[in-house]
Amino acid sequence: MIIHQIFNFIWSTEFLLSVSGIVLLWSFTKKNNNFFDIRKVFVDQIKIFNDAKGQVFIFYGIPMLMAFGIAEYKLIEPDIIDNIVIVLSIFISMLFAVLSILTNLNNDDEHYKKVLKETFNTVVFECVLCIIELIVSVAILFIGGISTVWIKYLFSVVVYYLMFTVFLNVFIIIKRMKRLFEYKK
Repeated sequence: MIIHQIFNFIWSTEFLLSVSGIVLLWSFTKKNNNFFDIRKVFVDQIKIFNDAKGQVFIFYGIPMLMAFGIAEYKLIEPDIIDNIVIVLSIFISMLFAVLSILTNLNNDDEHYKKVLKETFNTVVFECVLCIIELIVSVAILFIGGISTVWIKYLFSVVVYYLMFTVFLNVFIIIKRMKRLFEYKK
């Protein structure tokens, strides 16, 4: 009887997704990991705000406030997740197209190279956020109906936060792409 309960718990969707999530988080933070070490992407993204510390709140604090506000109004549901997954899939394709454009830009000016590198990193940062949001969204879909309200609220805040952060960071890409094309030789 107890072995059957343990077996059912170990093979439950929640347990398997939780263990998978923990292993992935550990892999993302492990130093010298060839494939999952994304810390440098995040560090380089924060570095672009060195001269504008207040902008960090605009791009990363405001999405949190918006996420809590939307989660108070409407918790995440399968139809919302379906729409988010469709938008993110299209968005990721667009970001990879932007990366291919950026790899073809070249200029000997040091400032131009710096802006190009920062733009490239922002696009990669956006890709990472989109992929993380896709993983979370698909996991929520597979879990199905989350009955515990605070867990549903937490997932709602995470999904909404990532969505708003991705959308606000598009403005960074637009501004930098404009700058790159203005000074292209």
